[in-house]
Amino acid sequence: MPSTMEQATGPSLVRLSRVGDLEPLFCVLHQSTSSWIVATEMSDDSLDLDGLCLLPTATIRCFDRVFEDADYYRAAVGAFAFVAPHGDLREALTCDLETDLMLLAARNIVVSVYPELDEPDTCFVGWVHELGAKELVLDTISSHGVAHDGLWRVAIEDITKIEIGTRYLVAVTHAARVLSGEAANT
Repeated sequence: MPSTMEQATGPSLVRLSRVGDLEPLFCVLHQSTSSWIVATEMSDDSLDLDGLCLLPTATIRCFDRVFEDADYYRAAVGAFAFVAPHGDLREALTCDLETDLMLLAARNIVVSVYPELDEPDTCFVGWVHELGAKELVLDTISSHGVAHDGLWRVAIEDITKIEIGTRYLVAVTHAARVLSGEAANT
């Protein structure tokens, strides 16, 4: 059973130090197991909490509640009323990758998948097309909003982060649907 990590008083911002050369993440942790964490990451650009992300615990060295500039980041997050993002989806996530990706596929939710250790500064955006024991296959959306741009395969062990429901993903999904003519039919 995942443990819940939110405080009744609002978000508890932590810094997640990650393995290798991966940049630390500033997050609110929602739940975790020994394998995966469900969190909301602070946006680098706007300093607000945006969407959800799944993080493999194998990529996390430690998390700190006391860190350099913690007061600044917590004050910045305080500029926005905290609303736990995607409440129904967040509650449905289990910190079991197979279950969670199948849920996202069933709901037709677009995700960003990051293989940062192998391909820094790269992410792939798309719908979960297929999930095997060792591999995830995305039906991708191009950087120009072309839906079903091709299939991209990644080994599960190479995934360092999966983003869900960020403002960027909402916009990209909308653009892909409009450009493909799907939006007119929905």
